[in-house]
Amino acid sequence: MNHEEMLNFLLEFLSSNNETLEDIQQDIIRGSLQGMTYETMQPQYSTLRYRSIETIKKIDAPKLWQKLTNIFIKAEVLDPKKEKVGKKNLIIIIERLINGSERKPKSIVINNQYQVIDTLQKHDLETIYLAYNLHLLNKPKCVVKQLENASPRSTKKLERQARVLENLGTKSDRVPQLYAYFQAENYFYLISEYLEGQPLSKVINNTPWSESEVILFLQDVLEILDLVHQNNAIHRCITPDNLICQESDKRIALVNFDAVKCLDISSNFTSAITVNNYAAPELIIAPQPCSDLYSLGKIAIQLLSALPPKQLRVNPHTLDIVLPDNIRVNSHFATILQRMTCYDFKQRYQSAREILEIL
Repeated sequence: MNHEEMLNFLLEFLSSNNETLEDIQQDIIRGSLQGMTYETMQPQYSTLRYRSIETIKKIDAPKLWQKLTNIFIKAEVLDPKKEKVGKKNLIIIIERLINGSERKPKSIVINNQYQVIDTLQKHDLETIYLAYNLHLLNKPKCVVKQLENASPRSTKKLERQARVLENLGTKSDRVPQLYAYFQAENYFYLISEYLEGQPLSKVINNTPWSESEVILFLQDVLEILDLVHQNNAIHRCITPDNLICQESDKRIALVNFDAVKCLDISSNFTSAITVNNYAAPELIIAPQPCSDLYSLGKIAIQLLSALPPKQLRVNPHTLDIVLPDNIRVNSHFATILQRMTCYDFKQRYQSAREILEIL
């Protein structure tokens, strides 16, 4: 794609977002895409010819880059904490925008009911879409998991997710409801509720949370885990990405039941899981309900200390997590956190309810 095509793509993108650029701004972009300096742009374009280099550098260009930065942050093309648009990275950012557009499916309607609006994730034979449910009032968003040419192991995994969501979704508004589970042609589909909000991973920053804030957070998540465990399931992937701070009431919701294990099912099929930095030591070989509590305890320590899990120290003798020195909590709460994150699962609290009663 040459520089004019890139500019036209950018202008179409801006138009679709009800944004426009002045002629002078278009010429600055046109010159930047060709690697020109402001000095070489000025005599080249009529819009710049009668403006001083200083005006272009200090007023026109900064105004343009800030405008594009704000637009791209809103469109989630940029990381607002790390990136800004400028001459040097303009091509990279437009290419990122182009690649994102190519990944976005166009006019796909699944089963004459679910209109795809975005691709959230694609891995091997599984694709996860964000879609509108056309058969419901107001066409609410939903999550569509599509499994292609599924093996018996994969279909068992999807069935297990469907069963758990069907059971839990009717009992709590902080777990996605199951809308449908069906097969169409060579695909298996699981349709679930889309919970609006931000994952905790985007809320966490370098500022430690207070003890009272973390206790409220724990109470929120422990209530959900108590429900999950009471219904004979283990989530097995408690991470900040899977904890959603809901827009509606600011409470925490639990999503992504891909790795869920049902304790009341005798089966030779075991879901493969990816071990993350929050996973309990026994998670792969012998997961327990308290494996979820270990992960939650680790997240709580991260919130209190503003330290990622990789930076947490462990006791070389017991392998238990050592609370960071910068954590300021009372001894009772410190004991709860230490017991939640014991290396030996037998030494941990065995239920979410047990922790809720002493918090």
